[in-house]
Amino acid sequence: MKIKDKRYFICPLLPKTKIQQLNGSVAANNFCYNLISGGGFTDIIPFLSVGYVDKADLLYDDKRVRLFYSRWRKNSLLRKFSFVPENIMMFNDIQRYSSVWFYNLPYTTILLFLLLKLFKPSVSCNLIMLDFTPKRKGIRSAYDAIEIACINHMHGMIKLADSPLFTVKNSVCLPGVVPDDGKEYPKVQNMKKEFLISGALGDNIS
Repeated sequence: MKIKDKRYFICPLLPKTKIQQLNGSVAANNFCYNLISGGGFTDIIPFLSVGYVDKADLLYDDKRVRLFYSRWRKNSLLRKFSFVPENIMMFNDIQRYSSVWFYNLPYTTILLFLLLKLFKPSVSCNLIMLDFTPKRKGIRSAYDAIEIACINHMHGMIKLADSPLFTVKNSVCLPGVVPDDGKEYPKVQNMKKEFLISGALGDNIS
């Protein structure tokens, strides 16, 4: 395989049998597994939530999954910063002239993005933006400004909802991702005036 054909997916992925046990997001994991099932990525790199996770619980069936686990997670003082050495390990593993796709851009992967932009500029950094809710005040709003700046320096972007904050020219807005398993879904013949929404609506939510 040529290096330029390497496509990494950086995502919050847990083994399917451990999602609820490890308090993972079922929606996020389902989205990632559906997207991965399409076969578009050569390497899957999970990023873990901050805190202690036993490495023995992180056994994946997919051989494409490359797990980077720091011993800092076993230290009560250092575990909140475990994403730092893990990002560095990810950076060292990602090959030049490859492409990287991020699932959102949380603070646990923003260091990886900055390292790639600064020291491996040949890597194409792309973003799948599922949701982004900027804060209006405080430290979080200052971080939001940094995150938005990084987002707008991506090579490409797929967004599930649009926002005037996003200025990436090479971008497309798609409604979602479904598994490519060949199933036929029922066609809607008559529209009903009934719907279910799960989540929050606001003018600051994309």
